[in-house]
Amino acid sequence: MVCNAVRAFFIKGYLPNGVKATALALIPKHSNASSLADFRPIALCNTIYKIIAKVLALRIKNFMPLIIRCNQSGFIKARVSTDNILLAKELLSYTRNVRGIKYFCAKLDIRKAFDTVSREFLLKRMIQKGFPSRYVGWIKACINNVNFSLVINGALEGYFNTTAGLRQGCPLSPYLFCIVMDALSNLLDDGDFRGINVDGFALSHLLYADEVLVFGEATVENCIKLANILNVFADTSGLKVNLEKSSILLPRNMSNSEDICQALNIYNITHLITYLGVPLSFNRLRISDFLPLMEKATKKLSGWFANLLSFAGRLQFLKFTIVNSIAYWIRGAIIPKAVIKYFKKISSKFLFFGDLDVGKKLHMLSWEEVCKPKTYGGLGLPSVQALQFAYNCSVILRMYNSDSALSKWLVYRYNSPWKPPLSLASTFWKSVCATAVASRQKFKFKIHDKAPSPFFGITGLIMILSLIGLKVMLGIKPLI
Repeated sequence: MVCNAVRAFFIKGYLPNGVKATALALIPKHSNASSLADFRPIALCNTIYKIIAKVLALRIKNFMPLIIRCNQSGFIKARVSTDNILLAKELLSYTRNVRGIKYFCAKLDIRKAFDTVSREFLLKRMIQKGFPSRYVGWIKACINNVNFSLVINGALEGYFNTTAGLRQGCPLSPYLFCIVMDALSNLLDDGDFRGINVDGFALSHLLYADEVLVFGEATVENCIKLANILNVFADTSGLKVNLEKSSILLPRNMSNSEDICQALNIYNITHLITYLGVPLSFNRLRISDFLPLMEKATKKLSGWFANLLSFAGRLQFLKFTIVNSIAYWIRGAIIPKAVIKYFKKISSKFLFFGDLDVGKKLHMLSWEEVCKPKTYGGLGLPSVQALQFAYNCSVILRMYNSDSALSKWLVYRYNSPWKPPLSLASTFWKSVCATAVASRQKFKFKIHDKAPSPFFGITGLIMILSLIGLKVMLGIKPLI
């Protein structure tokens, strides 16, 4: 029956309203939710509909990288969301040292993002992107004339229709939303708005679903252009910027800061913004900026469950909670030594005693021994330094094997991690260069038959190996 229903939809292009009917569960955004604005609606779709939507999503998934600009990293295959964090940090570090031009960074909050998308605009956008009319018809049948009911105390209440929005919980919604947001990328990149443009490298914004980060020259004229673009996008797509929740990051000693805020109608000036959970600033992060991470880790390790876990259980808990949180923050910041010391302290107390309030006691192993691999007598818990080293290696690998905006920027700005870093290079890039030098001695290479250039004698081989860059990666295969 299910297979026949799914097959009938793809043949006739018709979906009954009963199959599209959706229950809305309200999920609190935080623990102290008291008003309707503090809840997020999650769509509970029909099983047959989810099968159909999943099939359509799988068909569009592989084509998304070809039709969506590289600024968007959310829900796109082979794109890494944390690249946006590192790229934003690199751009802020670069613009701080540019002479003669001041830049701003604005974090824009889209009001009720998925719930206010214009369906008519989405369908027109898909036709503009070149989707077949039959596929667009299937999408139209899925998103139009959808009836909703609210789940209240376990029972369904009400039955109402909507004229806009995408369902959060539908497999199709993330991809359709990215198609809509790509229109904003077109307006910013193809219009008169001036973003960061340095000798051929141009970037004006970064997107992760509805998380928008805009970079531009800090002039009143440029900010007026940005405001006009946002208004045009809101009128056509239905996605409006929540100015109260948006914020702007400005360099120090800006004489026209008030005029810029007035042009954008954003008055929340800050020295620090949080993007995808990680703090970003023009300046180097201070220890106080890591307090949210430290408080989060302390709260997780202070729970009553610690007494119920064995030593092995506490070890696994550290691996899959605290270590993962630190590994995520490493994407956008170099962890200060004082913060690393704090994590060693609380992690050691939790692991050996299960209590963060315990006084000075003799630990069975030093933390350096705990962080060693099991083959070397340790417990296999990665240290912060090991996490940083591993992430730096992944950045080097993707620098030569990815066409992401981050890879393009690193190649343009620094050329190669095996060269001495520039004096004005960011702290992170200096860390990457140190990693490249340390890992270079561990490389093993094998010449294979698909090398692009023939090797004549040992002299040519030594010359190629000395480059340790893109040409080597294309012609030399590592022994794995």
